[in-house]
Amino acid sequence: MKKDLTICFRTTRDIRNALEELARESRKSLSSVIDNIIYHYLKVNKSLKEIQNERREFSRKTVQFPAFIHTADVKTNEIKTGTVLNISLSGLLISVPKESKLEITTNGKDKKFQVIFTLPGSLQPIEVVCRSQRVYRTEEDVQVGVDFVDSNFQSCQNLQRYLM
Repeated sequence: MKKDLTICFRTTRDIRNALEELARESRKSLSSVIDNIIYHYLKVNKSLKEIQNERREFSRKTVQFPAFIHTADVKTNEIKTGTVLNISLSGLLISVPKESKLEITTNGKDKKFQVIFTLPGSLQPIEVVCRSQRVYRTEEDVQVGVDFVDSNFQSCQNLQRYLM
C-alpha cells in the first residue's frame, strides 16, 4: 500500500522511547511501527472498512527464534544459522549474520534452500523449502524475505496451529 501522507502528532517522552525500543527490537522503522499500531487498532475497532492493495495473502506474526539454513550447495554443503523474525502461512523473514557468507539471491537463479526451526512449545522441527523474494542488507545483518516452496505435511499442520 502506497503511503503518501505525513501525520505529525505530539506525545510524551515515555511513549516515544517505548515506540523507539519496539522499533529497535522488531528491526523496523519507527514510522512502520506506529503505522502497524494504528492499523491494528482501527481493524480491531472496526473503524477500518477495507484496506486496499494489501499484497500479502496471510498476515505475518513477529517472532524471534533460531533457525538452521541449508543451501544444498554442492561445493560447501554447509548449514548456516539464522533467526526467524516473522512468519506466516506462506513465508517468513530470516536474519543471518552479515559475516555468514550465505549465498542467497533474488537475481532470477531461483535458488531454493531449506530452513529448519522449532516453534515455541514444540519438540517437532518445522522443515520448509524456500525461495528468496527480497534481500535487505543492514549494518548488523542480512534479512531475507522468503516464500515457502514445499514442506512436509506435519510441518504445515504445526505451523498452521501455531499461527491460528
